[in-house]
Amino acid sequence: MLGAAGFLAIVGAVAAVVIVLADNGDSRPTRDAYLAQVEAVCRPYNDRLAKIPPPSAVGNPQAVAQSIERALPLVVERAERAQAIEPPSELEDGLRHVFALSSKAITELRAALRSARRSDVPESAVAMGRFLAVSADAQTAARAIGLSC
Repeated sequence: MLGAAGFLAIVGAVAAVVIVLADNGDSRPTRDAYLAQVEAVCRPYNDRLAKIPPPSAVGNPQAVAQSIERALPLVVERAERAQAIEPPSELEDGLRHVFALSSKAITELRAALRSARRSDVPESAVAMGRFLAVSADAQTAARAIGLSC
């Protein structure tokens, strides 16, 4: 008859075998775990971005620049932190597209900031329009794979 120590040894051995068999060598998170991690990263940034008021006067390049200067570091950091999370292989292609669009949107936001700093209101407005369009495309692509941020 097995004593308590023998029983625990068998339970431990069975648990080890189950873990080894369940571990397919892929240390990547599951789809749901990945999406939850990215959402957890995005949420505080989105909350902070929502508190940044839009420019008081869109025709005032200094106001536009000030608003972008406050938002841009948050947008960049949010993207960098989200991209640093290793995705499951099933989402890689979709995320590559999302992150390419995100990068393009950030480029347009930087262009809008440069134009606003030069007091080039028309070019700043055009760059902001491109930023908003590409951001919308990125958001649509993100939603298609299950992300809401």
